[in-house]
Amino acid sequence: IGPAYAKKYPENVLTLTMLSTAAFRTDSEKQKIYDLIHIMKTKGLDEVLPTLISRWYTDNFAKENPQFVANRIKMIQEMELETFCQVFWIYADCMMENWIHEIKIPTLVMTGENDLSCNPRINKMIVEAMPNARLEILRDLRHSITGEKPDLVAIKIRNFYEEVENAK
Repeated sequence: IGPAYAKKYPENVLTLTMLSTAAFRTDSEKQKIYDLIHIMKTKGLDEVLPTLISRWYTDNFAKENPQFVANRIKMIQEMELETFCQVFWIYADCMMENWIHEIKIPTLVMTGENDLSCNPRINKMIVEAMPNARLEILRDLRHSITGEKPDLVAIKIRNFYEEVENAK
């Protein structure tokens, strides 16, 4: 949503921050997501929750923060299955690569080093496609960078905003 808004209304956006973002997926990567959606729809959400949790959180974080993970699971389980599946369709079919190069504003792209969902490879491709973007890969983290290290993410964003402001 953020990149689409920045593309359509660049006069309203000073900077853009993209966290664990998807684009430039291979057909194989897309198929894995479609397969996951199929499993959720045919066997139910509980069938895939352990896999999702292990993709989102490091083992240490999940072990040390069981209530945080339990709250996330509860939130997902309370969601309509179709709505949750739609999020994955968006992740699979995101076609920003066709227009992301049009975004000229300063952009910070950030992902976890071990994010299997929105991996560093695709985030590097996003940055390479954009004329004014920079990449931050957060060591040892998976997909949920804001869940595991919110302070680190906030510092990186604040520093980026300050750099942009100071460059004026």
